[in-house]
Amino acid sequence: MGFAGLEYGRMIGRYAVVQRLSVGGMAEIFLALAAGPGEFRKLVTLKRILPDLREDESFVRMFLEEARISAALSHANIAQVFDLRSEGDELYLAMEYIAGEDVSQILRTTFKRQALVPVGLTSMVIRDTCSALHYAHNFVDPLGEPCPVIHRDVTPKNVMVTYSGAVKVVDFGIAKMMRASQTSSTTSVKGSSGYMSPEQLEGKPVDARTDIFSLGVLMHELLAGRRLFVPDVLGYADPDPMRIGPPHLINPAVPEALSEVVMRALELDPTKRFATAKEMGRAVEEAAPELYDEERAASFMRTLFAGRIEMVRMLLRSATAHPDALRAAVAKLDEGSQRGNEAITSPPTMLDPSPLRVIPDNTPVPPLRRPRVLAVDDSVSSLHVLKIQLGRVGLEVISASTPVEAFAQLEGDAPDAIILDVVMPEMTGFEMCRLIRGRDDLRHTPILFLSAACSLEERIRGLEVGGDDFIRKPCDPQELALRVQSHLARVAVLGDKEPS
Repeated sequence: MGFAGLEYGRMIGRYAVVQRLSVGGMAEIFLALAAGPGEFRKLVTLKRILPDLREDESFVRMFLEEARISAALSHANIAQVFDLRSEGDELYLAMEYIAGEDVSQILRTTFKRQALVPVGLTSMVIRDTCSALHYAHNFVDPLGEPCPVIHRDVTPKNVMVTYSGAVKVVDFGIAKMMRASQTSSTTSVKGSSGYMSPEQLEGKPVDARTDIFSLGVLMHELLAGRRLFVPDVLGYADPDPMRIGPPHLINPAVPEALSEVVMRALELDPTKRFATAKEMGRAVEEAAPELYDEERAASFMRTLFAGRIEMVRMLLRSATAHPDALRAAVAKLDEGSQRGNEAITSPPTMLDPSPLRVIPDNTPVPPLRRPRVLAVDDSVSSLHVLKIQLGRVGLEVISASTPVEAFAQLEGDAPDAIILDVVMPEMTGFEMCRLIRGRDDLRHTPILFLSAACSLEERIRGLEVGGDDFIRKPCDPQELALRVQSHLARVAVLGDKEPS
């Protein structure tokens, strides 16, 4: 039974679940359908707190703060929050469903095609992101009081391009809405390694210019096609001025004027950066040799993600159809994602991709490879249990009892998922996760932690180093298999990387 079918038809408040898209260390995400009078139908994304965190007051406050900030913002380039509900023990957000890909996926896919993102698309993405951030940075509440919102996590995963060519900034989960008197008072160190500004890393007060630095990192990576700051052995990626080279030296299609925009955004001294996101957006418009419009951006997305777009379209069309049709579509979606039907034989040219040729449907499909899971635990008995439990649902488990063995295994074929015990004598699971996330080929591989505590502090630390989920030890066999399958389904169908 495919994972997607497990959630169909379930009700969360007034929303009917179509499919669970992902489950993380703190919340789970669903595609759902809101129905109204007549033939009214609306697809939404639901974000719901995991059951074992609903009694944690600090996390609930954090969840409500995210809802408060996100719901207040209304801009074409910011994902919208429609609803916050608390019914029984359910606490969830209803958000705009975005059919598209985040920038990390665009970078990954173009890299696999031995290509670079077109300069015109990059310029459009940065300009529109600047527009969204400028609005947030200058937000005024209904009473007319300035309440700047600093995102603090502007990364490739939090900027999306829809299949129709629009740009959306998502996830204001660690953003801060500040009254005018508090504009420079945010000092907690939160954000994603490799994208935080120097002042953010040092826990100093931040303002809009910290988002401008992060956007500069993102812009550099889009133009150069590679990471700018790779986390070191401890997981930190301190901005080093000696390591920042202008992107036009890496990608000859980038004009020097556009490189200058990037380098100004990446100034280590905040006073030397653009004063506002609006100013940066204007500089991009003036320096860019061309700017894609939505139609051309949509054409690029259709070229790069043709197979996945068809799978998503099939799911969305079936969402309002007869239940049997929905079940059939989801089952077909599962099958298609396992086969990896986005087979491409012609890579695009470096900077202006030509149409990609899709292998015809009647082309023979090679035998399916069993998904491979690397399990790392210093307990031999625990590894044995993992092999049995995951083997029963068709997963191949590769075991390692030490970090050295684990990294030796990773030198071969990359696994489809990784399970790390949090407490190990030579190196913690968190430290291993930091190192794994530093590798380009494993940046989007699901990483799940095993922990006897599963405390909020552990979950927060796990998310900070790039983990995706926590599983409590000793493992419940059915829950373990479901969690692993859910992450494999996420990356295969609507997730962070293409099927193998």
